[in-house]
Amino acid sequence: MFYPYALPPGSYTGYSYSQAQPVFNHHLIPLKESPYHLTQHQAFSHRSSRQMEPLDPSMFMDSATDGQLFLQEANAILNKITTDREFARQVMTAARESDYQEVERLIMETGITRRPRIWFNPDGIRFEFQSSPEQVYKSSLSMAVKWQQFMG
Repeated sequence: MFYPYALPPGSYTGYSYSQAQPVFNHHLIPLKESPYHLTQHQAFSHRSSRQMEPLDPSMFMDSATDGQLFLQEANAILNKITTDREFARQVMTAARESDYQEVERLIMETGITRRPRIWFNPDGIRFEFQSSPEQVYKSSLSMAVKWQQFMG
């Protein structure tokens, strides 16, 4: 069966877990030859002599507010899944049939107001809520819910 939005194990790195490659072979470059090598004293004196801008928590607070809204939306989805067996079966069936539009329609019927990005595979479903593009990407919330154990 074809799952167009499937996320196979290891897809985040582009390698399967058994073939994962290190990002940087740091042991091949001696520390003293690195141009970024600083003694502990140099690192601390450099940090303390640098002028820091005053902190403005406005964006951080706005981002946290978005996060609270995303949590409310995620909670609405989880409440529907945990309290309505027929709804849960319908979502799983639509996903098994690779019917993305039906999965999205069912999720939106939970009463949420923001449309999450949705991925599913034979093991479960993943949702990602993001700030709207007009807000200049501030925050996101990802949630994964399994419905069966991977039988690789």
